[in-house]
Amino acid sequence: MYKKSPFSFILKSREKKGGLVLITHFQWKPLFEDKNLPGWRISFYFKKQAFQAIYHKSGEIEWSGTKPDTEDESSLKSMIHELMLFHVYE
Repeated sequence: MYKKSPFSFILKSREKKGGLVLITHFQWKPLFEDKNLPGWRISFYFKKQAFQAIYHKSGEIEWSGTKPDTEDESSLKSMIHELMLFHVYE
């Protein structure tokens, strides 16, 4: 069962043209049944496109399927790190 983030609409980044880009419908669940083992499956929408990934304890993000554009990846990773810090490592 994925856990939904009630704060997924707060984190945003600025596009080069000044518009806001949001992560929406951010969800996560433990990667392993033993919840003491680190690792999470995450899913979300960004620019109206669905993304899935594995978020490792080290902060590494392993994309499953669709990978974000190179120009968006850095800011997207930053937003994901903030969400994970808030929800998982609180």
